[in-house]
Amino acid sequence: MVLPGAVLDGLVLALATYGAVVLLWRLWGALSAWRARAARPPALSLLVLLRNQEVQVEGVLRAIAGLVRTSRMLQRCDVVVVDFDSTDQTPQIAERLARHLRGLRLLRVDDRNYPGQSACEVGLSACQSRVVVVLDLIRATEARPLLRALNVLVGGRPPERDEKAAV
Repeated sequence: MVLPGAVLDGLVLALATYGAVVLLWRLWGALSAWRARAARPPALSLLVLLRNQEVQVEGVLRAIAGLVRTSRMLQRCDVVVVDFDSTDQTPQIAERLARHLRGLRLLRVDDRNYPGQSACEVGLSACQSRVVVVLDLIRATEARPLLRALNVLVGGRPPERDEKAAV
């Protein structure tokens, strides 16, 4: 049986339209799934509180960026760095690193821009996750124990006693 040209053209057009609709439907589903994944809040937030830490801030932030880059647990993580009214070079070093290290957000807190609020309050309000790990370098004199604890927390191994820390 031979179909006339007009019927054959109509059949081809109907099949092409059906294929285009199915393709668009699948693309829409994939785009919706991607948007849903992108809209999820991070699994964990790291809040780093700094004040006058110019000696160790670069090592600390680079170590954290390395953990974020290599740890499966931290793949969906946001890092909020809060400088609390430093009078040394800490803010400039942190700003430079925030521009170059992916995922770091820097907030500068003092009484002029956040009157009556502590660095921790400002940082916690900026964190996107409901689970927050706070590295308080305002009160700590050395970052090595905090970084060691963070490394163990995210599934890494603690450094050996004779290993030099990156900070």
